Amino acid sequence: MRNLALPFTLLAAASMMAFTPLAPKPPVRLAGNWTYQAPELVLKGKDKEGKEMELRCSMRDVTLTFEEKANVLTGFSRGGTLRCAGSPERPVTEDPIANAEVHGDSVVFRIGPFVHRGKVTRNRIQGAITSVRQPATGRFEMTRAR
Repeated sequence: MRNLALPFTLLAAASMMAFTPLAPKPPVRLAGNWTYQAPELVLKGKDKEGKEMELRCSMRDVTLTFEEKANVLTGFSRGGTLRCAGSPERPVTEDPIANAEVHGDSVVFRIGPFVHRGKVTRNRIQGAITSVRQPATGRFEMTRAR
């Protein structure tokens, strides 16, 4: 009987370790450069005659730079191109990143009128876009620049 007690004790100890809560994750750090893509951005509004319209756009190769100082997240966007259906491709204007907040593995920030809400992994952020000015929906993807 004594020989069976040792393996059972080890099994019990191993099972207790399996249920031990893991240490909390360190906070997500966004500081640095990110490559931003918005493959789908749909803006809704009315034309000059008051008729409902929808404009489908995409943004490519924008660089977002985040800076963290004393738990405050700031930054700016630069470069990249905007393409909307029926219009020629044009450069994206440089804009500050405003109201940036990180909560666990979620991030919220604003660039111009567009509010971004996303989930963060170590080198990737994916999420949804809305607008504070007009009805808009979309999605975005970011990868940490190397």
